[in-house]
Amino acid sequence: MKQGFLKGFGPAQIIIPLLNIIAMIYIQPFVVPYYGMVFPYNFLYLIIVFSAPLWIYIPAAILIFPFAWIFTKIQGSHKRVFIPWLGKAFLAVNLVFLMLNLLLVSTKFFMNHEPFPKIVYAQIRDKANGCDSLRRGHFKSRNRYIFRKDSVQTEISLNLKDTFLYRVTWLNDCEYRLINMGESGAMNDTLDVKITNQTPDYYEGFLRSGNYAIYTRVLKKWE
Repeated sequence: MKQGFLKGFGPAQIIIPLLNIIAMIYIQPFVVPYYGMVFPYNFLYLIIVFSAPLWIYIPAAILIFPFAWIFTKIQGSHKRVFIPWLGKAFLAVNLVFLMLNLLLVSTKFFMNHEPFPKIVYAQIRDKANGCDSLRRGHFKSRNRYIFRKDSVQTEISLNLKDTFLYRVTWLNDCEYRLINMGESGAMNDTLDVKITNQTPDYYEGFLRSGNYAIYTRVLKKWE
């Protein structure tokens, strides 16, 4: 029975996932918001990213299991059919991930191209002019309405269900700091914003996430 259970699983089912993990450590597939996450959210992010083959494979196995169970009831013991299929499917998914990861490794190592580029916040030198007009007003970002008045900023989600309150401190004429005055969430409670350009309709800038920056564009006029 033990031999039947292990049939379909071998060294490849261990080596290939380990190669995937080694490749991903070199690639560092982290989106910029990850660097602004707090524990335990950043830890959960690591688990999800580095176990990606498993996270994709397990739901697929759950969906297919009822059909496999019916089939094995007709053909014989499910252990003699389903377990080997399980090992082969796991290996196939990891091989696909390994090919993708090796492609990313090659672009980074041989072509000096960063698959997940990041901008260091402290190195951003561009600066807008006349930001005093932005210290008060109603604005709209990609996913929130923004109401700013001197030292207080209120943000409301576009679905009007969530409200966020921040204390605003202007670090210089075109850079300010937001401190969350509500409940703590997945991200750091302090957020720096550097405005690099503005037009009559919108302004552009970068949000600090750890040591890195996230581009943002905020509308000045909206209906």
